[in-house]
Amino acid sequence: GSTFKPVTTVAALEEGVFRPGTSVSCPGYYHMGSARWRCDKESGHGTVDFTHALGASCNVFYYAAGAQLGADAIAKWARALGLGAPTGLDVAGEIPGVIPDVAWHDRNLQGGYQRGMAVNLAIGQGDVNVTPMQQLVLYAALATGVVWKPQVVVRVEDVDGRVVQEFPPQERSRLAIKKTTRDVVMKGLLAAVNEPYGTAWWSRLKDVAMAGKTGTAQVLKLGAKRLKAAQMAYFERDHAWFAAFAPAEDPEIVVVVLNEHSGFGASNAAPTAVQPVTPARP
Repeated sequence: GSTFKPVTTVAALEEGVFRPGTSVSCPGYYHMGSARWRCDKESGHGTVDFTHALGASCNVFYYAAGAQLGADAIAKWARALGLGAPTGLDVAGEIPGVIPDVAWHDRNLQGGYQRGMAVNLAIGQGDVNVTPMQQLVLYAALATGVVWKPQVVVRVEDVDGRVVQEFPPQERSRLAIKKTTRDVVMKGLLAAVNEPYGTAWWSRLKDVAMAGKTGTAQVLKLGAKRLKAAQMAYFERDHAWFAAFAPAEDPEIVVVVLNEHSGFGASNAAPTAVQPVTPARP
């Protein structure tokens, strides 16, 4: 879903298909040939730049970017951000997920790759498949510029509290993107939470500046009629995502929430991420 849009933002800027000041007109839909993709806002967002498109989660802006990028360029930057491969988490059974490029489509789909597939990929739909841990690594990379190896254990202590062994943070790679690219991504993620048009506006924090992105991952292809989650069978409902880090200016924590088959990321995932933690009773 739309938590993938920062990847497309990086790809569009680094590949030069869009500039930081690029704007796209969103009438509520996008056409390629006879195919039509709709925006989440039926009336359209009007003319939007990166900040507004990422903040308000305008699909049309990213459809246009995906059409120009193609699947290979999107996949290239998704992998650079830690997607499409196991994160290295010290737990058995981790899956790599799927970041489909042209060759993947040709191998796995009847008829092979079609241009319109990149339009879906640009908003994290189509055959994109990521795990919550990969999302965590992705947003940590956006926050710090480093693709980290997630770890479960910080240190081992003996019965007297003395440190026997420590496990310092491990870098998998450094994110090689221009400062201007990261600045554009940051402005969009800040807008998503801290601007009235942002999809996570109602989940913003009062005391800490948070940057993040909501996502609503469509499970089944739907018809022209828009339905609410309550009007659909449970396993047909969208997955709700929210990924964020804080403090935005000097990140210390990354949080990812996945609420399966619950509906919209803005209303069914973002509020969970900002709930205060109740201390455990002694």
